[in-house]
Amino acid sequence: MIKNVIFDIGNVLVHFRFREYMQELNMTDEQIEALAAHMIFNPIWSDLDRGARSFSDVLDELKALHPEEADLYDRFWADPSRLCLSYPDTRDWLLGLKKRGYRIYLLSNYPEDMFLCHWRNSFSFTDLPDGKVISYEVKLTKPEPEIYQTLFDLYHLNPAECVYLDDRLENVEAGRAFGMQGIWVNSGQEQAIADLEQVLAEE
Repeated sequence: MIKNVIFDIGNVLVHFRFREYMQELNMTDEQIEALAAHMIFNPIWSDLDRGARSFSDVLDELKALHPEEADLYDRFWADPSRLCLSYPDTRDWLLGLKKRGYRIYLLSNYPEDMFLCHWRNSFSFTDLPDGKVISYEVKLTKPEPEIYQTLFDLYHLNPAECVYLDDRLENVEAGRAFGMQGIWVNSGQEQAIADLEQVLAEE
């Protein structure tokens, strides 16, 4: 029987809107694609997720590698509170689940500086989770099995009583390997809500 719903954050509960954010900073399409390649999709981002390197160290390296983009990095990081914003229905969705007796947990890869900024300034649901494990805090990242086990151990969760939602299939499959039910969120929050309701109805 499902008792716990475990959520990834980005593109499940919030919109990771890096292209829109960079457009708001008046960056050109060429500049947006360059920053996406050199920063967002660079393995260096995983170092931030893991808490293995400081933000300032990574930023200095990016500027050294791409000095022509140094101003763009400074503009991007000046106030990233708009980089991730809660979907309009997120709070009501989580409140509805809690009212039905489900416990809510977060399991997310997230760099420290960005997470703290968004948690304080951008998210609509910070009072609702019953617990959370964020990658930089535990020096682990999904889909490493250890980060899932950390969540189970910390909150005494039985994986068979959990359903997990994530926008990356490899992370969902890693959760399923523990015996959790998994939902791959690949078409937005509306799909996530519908698929979760189907799983809960079957239970």
